[in-house]
Amino acid sequence: MERKMKRFIAVFVAIVLSSNCLFAGTWADLNMPNSNGYYETYPYGISGSYIVGAYWQGASTHGFLYNMNTNAWTTLDYPSLLQGHDMAIYGISGDKLVGSYEDSSYHLRGFLYNMTTQTCSVEKH
Repeated sequence: MERKMKRFIAVFVAIVLSSNCLFAGTWADLNMPNSNGYYETYPYGISGSYIVGAYWQGASTHGFLYNMNTNAWTTLDYPSLLQGHDMAIYGISGDKLVGSYEDSSYHLRGFLYNMTTQTCSVEKH
């Protein structure tokens, strides 16, 4: 069994090293504009021309929606998000966003946001 694993790893490494297609193409940086002390950008999901994720600013993490067609960034925070609490958007499908935020007791809560109706469903306990 160990011999088969070593052979698999050797073949895998050979394929990766000989293949330019894994690293081909154009790469672009994706960073929330740095006008107000944004430090780190974490993209988590993509659908069509939209990318969602989180960015860290000061003491909090905020959700974002980035439109690749218009190069527009939108901050999306849960309405009751407090300073020092975190939020992130992990996925997008059509007009639906899924993510989590910290409540006032620092418990993580999941949510589903509908961009069309601008309504939010929060995880129930």
